[in-house]
Amino acid sequence: MEKVKKDCPPGTYLYAVPVSGVRIAKNIGHEFRIQQVTLFSTAKFLRLRRYGLQFTGSRIRKTARRWIDETHTVAVLQISGVPEERRELCHRMVRDELLLLSSSRLGFRKRTRPFVVAPMGSQSVYDSDDIFIGKDVEWMRLNSTRVTADYLGIDRHFVTFQKELFFPRLMGIVADKYSHTKRWRDFLRGVALLAGKSQNSVELADAFLWNMVALDRLLLMKRESKRHNDAIVDRTKAFFGRCRFWTRQRMDEKIRNIYDKRCKLVHDGNRAAVNFSHLILSDEVLANLLIAIVHHQRHFGSKRSIMDFAERENAKETLGLKPRSRDWQFGYRRLRYTANDVGKHWAL
Repeated sequence: MEKVKKDCPPGTYLYAVPVSGVRIAKNIGHEFRIQQVTLFSTAKFLRLRRYGLQFTGSRIRKTARRWIDETHTVAVLQISGVPEERRELCHRMVRDELLLLSSSRLGFRKRTRPFVVAPMGSQSVYDSDDIFIGKDVEWMRLNSTRVTADYLGIDRHFVTFQKELFFPRLMGIVADKYSHTKRWRDFLRGVALLAGKSQNSVELADAFLWNMVALDRLLLMKRESKRHNDAIVDRTKAFFGRCRFWTRQRMDEKIRNIYDKRCKLVHDGNRAAVNFSHLILSDEVLANLLIAIVHHQRHFGSKRSIMDFAERENAKETLGLKPRSRDWQFGYRRLRYTANDVGKHWAL
């Protein structure tokens, strides 16, 4: 491998890092911009000299052959300064924006198999080998479990479908395209990072817990006057309680149940209390809340606005007031799973 000079002068650089768990399709031009980070297919990355780089693609391939030949996608970030002083910051920025991208899997990709969208080398997939060796019987067997590497495909279908979900609008809010306060932008970015951590988790209990932390962040105040499980149920119901399925599916009871599982996990360390159905319901509730908030952003510009909305809707229900046509109506997307979709590759 060709040596790279260590004494790097200050200047403008492209920081590039190989990425696992995502592939960029030809039908969107082999590139996809998150915020400050742009993802390229490896083939297009090697043609980036047209953007003013000082080295040819063949020179870059020779220098970084160890990972160029092993990855489909490269994350690129432009920075100014001395590279050795900026490397940690660049890595953190890429990692966080990949977490934001991973949040787009919420409501888009089924959780049939865990995988990680992250800088290559950060990926942790649940593989295992074990062996049974007989003591009083002459028998021995080696068992191997391997999870086939999966990935998020970013193509024209992804871009089109996401318009109905939350990711493009949420990224627009975070990027200050809609004149929201910095506090609200940072708040929603924090929720999206939590959702991304959940989607990147390869252990079921961890994925569930990150979702529940995101729900806590959205629906609970720091000095909460209600019992937490009551508050979560009431405020979720304020958004979706008028949907036809709500009573029929006993959603109040189901949401209260997953919050109880969250408490057992946090306070008792009981990971076995959480199963795949709890994870999927937490995905479903979180995805629908984010869709409702970003698609009605004129009405939701702070956490206080969420609390005020929930209080109004709960008061209407208590008073027996029927919804009027001009009242906000929120749809609710069900996540459809079959028995074959159940995540057999998930670890507790």
